[in-house]
Amino acid sequence: MSKASEFRIDPRTESDLREQIARLAQSYTPEWAFHPEDPDIGSVIGLLFASQLSGNIRRLNQIVEKYHTEFINLLDLSLQAAFPAVGVAVFDMIPDTVAGVQVPRGVKLLAESGGDERVVFETQNELFVTSAVLTDIIGVSGSRGCIRPLRGDWRAEPLLPESLLRRSDMEMLPETAVSQEDPAAEPAISLFDYSEGNIARSALILYHNSLFDTADGVSIMVYAKDAVTGDSLAAWLSNSSLCRWSYLSEDGLRPIEACVGEDGGVILTRGGENRHVGIAGEEYAVLCVEACGIPQNAVDLARLEVSSSCAHTAPEGIIHNDEQLDSESCLPFGPTASIFDECYIGHDRIFRQQGAEIELTFILSYEDKVVDLLPAQVEEELKVIKRRPRPTQIGRAETCVQRMAIEYFNGRGWYRLPISTDWQTLFDGTCDGEIAIRFACPDDWQPSMIGGIEGRMLRLRVMQADNCFLQPCLHHMPRMETVRLRYQYTGLRRLPQRVERICGTLREDVTELVHSGQPFTAFAPLPYSDNSLLLGFDRPFGGSPVSLFFDIEENVHFESAPLQFYYSTVGGFKRLRVVDGTRAMRQAGIVQFYPPQDFAPFAVEGRRRYWLRLTDETGAFDREDRYHAVIRSLLTNAVEVRNIETLPEKQFYIETAMPNMAFPLDTDNILSAEVFVNEFGALTQGEMRAMIAERPDDVRAEYNQIGEISAFFVRWSEVDSFDQSEPEDRHYQIDRMLGLLRFGDGVNVRIPRAQNNVAITVRVQRCEGMQGNLPAGAVNRLYGNMLYVDRVYNPVATSAGSNIESVESARLRGTNLISAQNRLVSPLDFQRAVQAYSAVIAKVKCISGCSPSGKRDGRLVSVVVMMQDYLSGSYSFNNLKKPLTDFLLARCEATIAPDDFYLTEPLYIELSVDVWVETTHADTAFQIQHMLTERIQEMIDPLGTPGWAIGELPDERWIGMQLRTAKMDAVIRRFCVSARRVEQDGVHECDLAELPRSPFMIAVNGRHRVHVTFVG
Repeated sequence: MSKASEFRIDPRTESDLREQIARLAQSYTPEWAFHPEDPDIGSVIGLLFASQLSGNIRRLNQIVEKYHTEFINLLDLSLQAAFPAVGVAVFDMIPDTVAGVQVPRGVKLLAESGGDERVVFETQNELFVTSAVLTDIIGVSGSRGCIRPLRGDWRAEPLLPESLLRRSDMEMLPETAVSQEDPAAEPAISLFDYSEGNIARSALILYHNSLFDTADGVSIMVYAKDAVTGDSLAAWLSNSSLCRWSYLSEDGLRPIEACVGEDGGVILTRGGENRHVGIAGEEYAVLCVEACGIPQNAVDLARLEVSSSCAHTAPEGIIHNDEQLDSESCLPFGPTASIFDECYIGHDRIFRQQGAEIELTFILSYEDKVVDLLPAQVEEELKVIKRRPRPTQIGRAETCVQRMAIEYFNGRGWYRLPISTDWQTLFDGTCDGEIAIRFACPDDWQPSMIGGIEGRMLRLRVMQADNCFLQPCLHHMPRMETVRLRYQYTGLRRLPQRVERICGTLREDVTELVHSGQPFTAFAPLPYSDNSLLLGFDRPFGGSPVSLFFDIEENVHFESAPLQFYYSTVGGFKRLRVVDGTRAMRQAGIVQFYPPQDFAPFAVEGRRRYWLRLTDETGAFDREDRYHAVIRSLLTNAVEVRNIETLPEKQFYIETAMPNMAFPLDTDNILSAEVFVNEFGALTQGEMRAMIAERPDDVRAEYNQIGEISAFFVRWSEVDSFDQSEPEDRHYQIDRMLGLLRFGDGVNVRIPRAQNNVAITVRVQRCEGMQGNLPAGAVNRLYGNMLYVDRVYNPVATSAGSNIESVESARLRGTNLISAQNRLVSPLDFQRAVQAYSAVIAKVKCISGCSPSGKRDGRLVSVVVMMQDYLSGSYSFNNLKKPLTDFLLARCEATIAPDDFYLTEPLYIELSVDVWVETTHADTAFQIQHMLTERIQEMIDPLGTPGWAIGELPDERWIGMQLRTAKMDAVIRRFCVSARRVEQDGVHECDLAELPRSPFMIAVNGRHRVHVTFVG
């Protein structure tokens, strides 16, 4: 309300007049009392007088406002146009139809505003609605060694391929990211934020059928040398903060402890048995080494070799005549000797160590047994292969295992084991004590089935035992105690039989590279030089222009890092020229571009897509404390729409031209009018043809049958006032309050001429003003049909719509015009001009000498604007920013350079209040919580009561005082107030008392919590 409307010549109201009559009656007529509640005839006259006089006083008080209005009318101001609501519309194609649909500028969309009224929106730019689907979004960072999936079925590559895993192992696989089939469920994207969700890996997976196939007491040695320096990498590979080692067990992958060996290798020790996996018909044990994080520099190996050893281990079984014997003490051939008697010593894992030196140790001693059988038992117990005893025997015979054979099974039969030392006579009684038999494990040792046990076996077979069938006979039989096996690869190192490498999310078989003996990269950095956001489409766009809508969560007041867009080609990425409406992701907006001809699919992490890449080339986001823009949603086929309705062209005829002509436009909320005036007859043929050549967009000519110009329409321009017009100027005014097109007097400015044909054509653009501010999803229909378009909708609310300027605002604008002479000099001039610019502006403050980022310079001017719909986000401000900036700079161009002027939103400080209260009535807890929460919200609301000016914040003392004045059946024990703000170095939260103050700040509601405790 203006000061003129607030001023009162006579401030008395009707109630004041009644009170005055009652007082005067007591003085002048004490015998009579004025009773307005129960009036007599005198009181009725007094009431009529008070009513009539109050009306006269009200009209008297309007004189000042009327004179103020008439004074402003001397400026010949017209009401400013309504401002159309602005938003974003997204088109969805019918799947599997055509490549796309071209949508021209000016396509009408409809929205329901309640009741039967329709609100019309028009597209502001041309758009190609593509059928390409944004299937994949990933964030990558070479410097941070990170791949973060944001859309699509991405997950970390498991150390072992899924085809080798059991169902129980599948449960340990990482979950996939959100599928593109349900984009609504996707979380917001924190741009260039790699603090979580990394699925990148750098690992080597080694396979061997024997070297890693051991259990307790096993040591595995890995030898690797740096390809550049030739130094051993044992220290790096054994550092648990740099590498993790694991092996495949029955329960999945299990960790191994690593240390540096004396011979420069990595020694891995573990307990528990491993598990084999089958690949291409071969069985392998698996060993994995994974870098703890992606290395920044490649780790190149000159050669990768492995070896292993095993401490003394008891055999898995000792079998004689299908009977299991005790490895701690046993008679391998039983108590008596027999020709071709057999003993099997089995240990499948040890006997499969091809080329290893295996050592069989035991303590050898002998036991004697006398065999003296009765003649009747001989026939029954002797086997066919034995020689029958002689009928007579003088004295007692002796026998032993004079010669034996040590054999192994190679799949075709049992063959003598190649041993350098001759152990055939080991059990003939000449040897005893500790025995150690060493031999090289054959490459063709195969499993066999003995006594129901399958595995690799060592066979001891009796080849000679003279007198073993004679009776009586003393049998000297060997006893083996503490039987143990061990192996080692003395001086022998082997290559892994199969090697796989994982880099990022890709698995690669590098076996041939390792076996070639050439240096190879074991652990590689990610192939990305910058922090990037990659957008993958399933097909080419098929047309142009293409646009993407980035819905950014918060506006920021500091300068963001520069960003660059790229597109994929056959050979990599090239820079893409775009129109970035987000200002480097500082605000919500549309990014529009024309897809180049060489746009092609490219493989990123094994996925061939048509990629767009948003890149932080300066590395600004390498800092972990950097603020990251939050993208709430990312949508294709988006176009800016405005609540603009272009009406059909109207034609007017003039029989007689006269001064101050006015023509009805028959609509309200007029935005603009395209006015063409027929000047045929006022211009020569040469002048008309010259104007056609020089100003083709501003003229329209009609021709008769012989090719002569029969009508010549020239575009005229709108002005606020004819005061500055010249006699030859083609000017008109629009009276937006009455909906009239007005022309001048014909003396100081040109007016249209009378014509036999159409004299004036007018095409009006109008809007619905504030009715165009609609919620998300309200703009949902096409005005007409469009083939292959499935639906259209607005993902965010339309905003910034305002009605035609009010008379009160026009008076204020006129006052400002007189005060500042249409020039902006003082902070008050800026604030008045901005406040009068649009009704959607709630608060404004002009700050001189300081920029929103904190830079101080006497030349700087910052105008802080808070919108009425600030709770809906910054889209409303963003749409008003450019026209308002141009409006202000045009009025201060002599005093302020464009680079020194800033138009910004306030720095919103979210205040969150926690209150702890005690009550003796448990049933009132919910009521107390609700009441206190509402009270806190009303206190902090900058547009509420009392409200807060920009640059002001409530303090804790005031908040506490307001809380304690609340009438409730509870006691406030304590409360605290925290403040949240967004700065360039991230999001900060602190106590309100510790918050650094800024003239750009304003308090808004955060998250309030009321904790109620019941006291019995």
